[in-house]
Amino acid sequence: MFKLNKRFQSNSFNDSVVDNVLVTPQVSIHVILQSKNNENIYNNFYEQFGLFLKKLPNNAVKKNVENLYNKKLIYIGFVQGSNQAKEISSRVLLNDSNNKLSGIVLNSNNLNIDISTGDTSNIDNCIYATYFGIIRSAVIINKTIKSNNDLHKLLTTYMYLIFNKIIGKNIFATQRQKDFLRLSCIYIYYIYFFNEKHSYVISILKRKYSDIVDKEIFDDFIKKINENRGYTTIKDIPKLLIDLRVIFIDPKKIYMKLIQTLKPIGFYTFIGPYDQFISSMILSKYPTDLFSRQNLTNPKIHDAVEKLIEKYLKTITFEISGLPTK
Repeated sequence: MFKLNKRFQSNSFNDSVVDNVLVTPQVSIHVILQSKNNENIYNNFYEQFGLFLKKLPNNAVKKNVENLYNKKLIYIGFVQGSNQAKEISSRVLLNDSNNKLSGIVLNSNNLNIDISTGDTSNIDNCIYATYFGIIRSAVIINKTIKSNNDLHKLLTTYMYLIFNKIIGKNIFATQRQKDFLRLSCIYIYYIYFFNEKHSYVISILKRKYSDIVDKEIFDDFIKKINENRGYTTIKDIPKLLIDLRVIFIDPKKIYMKLIQTLKPIGFYTFIGPYDQFISSMILSKYPTDLFSRQNLTNPKIHDAVEKLIEKYLKTITFEISGLPTK
């Protein structure tokens, strides 16, 4: 047994309002080392893992997980004394410089892995949890992702579609309401994930997004957002919409519907750090119950995001000697 936080800090792309749920509990995860004493456990687990992996179609999941599998960088971990950490399916291990991947630790509490034998009734989710961790790694390692405008346009559209689904299409009866929601999502996206200042985000909106809505509506939004600055997280969007006089619903009702629809872990990753936001968005297109299928919006958008993320997955390099073997 090895306590990961002695060697590996828990990482995320940006600070978020739910770090206490998604990041902090990861310090509670211990790893079972791939040592001589645990050889039978890992041989059994890797055999089950490999058999299921072979059955998958030749998609991004199989290609990226197989790469890690062949390098023996998939580990079994467990949580002691934290109910919140049981929601975490996998933990990313990055080196001290946050530029190389040392492995993915699967949370046996969440994935029903018997830590004494390596048996699991949930091998499919083990594979998808590994892919989830690999995507997170690619996003955390590649800070240049900030300059990918095509990705930002897709992800802000995804955010808009989620809120449109949750709040209800009947509420957004006018084009102005829909456009204000969309522009609000774009505005918060840049402030929250990239810590941009209000004035700079306004310039981004004018340069890159002014043509997605009617000019009169766009100018009206800019005027009103200048009067209602100070909102900084995805969780603030319902409050912002009220101040913009787009909706008149208690924000708490929207939060509750988000949790009920996306399920708790889907909600936390949706309003959480950038790496988890992207990873859960991509995973929702696959047949896994790690995330609610309600995270899925337009499949073409999810496919396009995954295709863009492939570029960053290819840049991952590995530090094989990250964990001890005794």
